[in-house]
Amino acid sequence: MPESNPYIAAKGEWNRIHLALLRDRRWWQAVAGIELLIVLVLAGGLVWVAGQHKTIPYVVEVDALGAARAVRPAEPVGVPTDERLIRYQLAAFIRGARTILADAWP
Repeated sequence: MPESNPYIAAKGEWNRIHLALLRDRRWWQAVAGIELLIVLVLAGGLVWVAGQHKTIPYVVEVDALGAARAVRPAEPVGVPTDERLIRYQLAAFIRGARTILADAWP
């Protein structure tokens, strides 16, 4: 026998609507969790790639006109023995970093 009470029918409709909303919310929560995992994996990969050193220094020999004569990767030679060379290079770097060039006015 079908229910003829409108209050019970309204309660059933209310329950169906909320059940659908809860089901949809669970799906979106699952999708958001999967996206969070993907973002974490990609962020970890980015940190890993950023931590790798890929710079290879080269030594370029030039002639008097400025043309390259020889190019080869730099080889590690250890610590320079003369402290004067280290002081000169450091002072030249600081001097170059502090130099302010004035712009030429047209």
